[in-house]
Amino acid sequence: PTAVALPAGYTQVEYLQSSGTQYIDTGFKPNNNSKIVTTLQFVSSSSGNKFCLGARTSNNVGRFSLGYTFGSGGGWFFGHGASVTTVNTTSSPTDKTSVVIDKNVCTVAGQSATATPSTFSTTQNLVLFADNEGGKVGQNGAIKLYDCSIYDNGTLVRNFVPARNSSGTLGLYDTVNGIFYTNA
Repeated sequence: PTAVALPAGYTQVEYLQSSGTQYIDTGFKPNNNSKIVTTLQFVSSSSGNKFCLGARTSNNVGRFSLGYTFGSGGGWFFGHGASVTTVNTTSSPTDKTSVVIDKNVCTVAGQSATATPSTFSTTQNLVLFADNEGGKVGQNGAIKLYDCSIYDNGTLVRNFVPARNSSGTLGLYDTVNGIFYTNA
């Protein structure tokens, strides 16, 4: 990753890794005009749906998410509004992968899929390394996160840089708001 000037007491690291039990609460509630730009890599392929990021008011309401289904017939999926769309790509989830979700279009490793356009806003904060459904966080992915930027209607609202603070705690430093986010 590109070196970023962080404040005194913070050191940039190459990535932040979740073992499949941690998550980061971004404090941001996504909507139909949200955009995420990230680079990530799964480090475990245990069976089932594993989320890279997610927020939804309830099961099929106000959904904004990205994940991978491990197992038979698996693959990348992203949720937008009430729909879930498969992203057909030859990219392995264990490859370092670039992802852009721009409104209702998700691009994984250069391959795009478009969800049905809808207008929504979720009542839940977007979490990284998991899904936040109605305030219940779960289906965590074991992932390396190299970078992550979040836009709200074209405005950069989070620019996460993997970092270690002076106490040795790992997390994501947000260069937009000057806040250090750690395992929730």
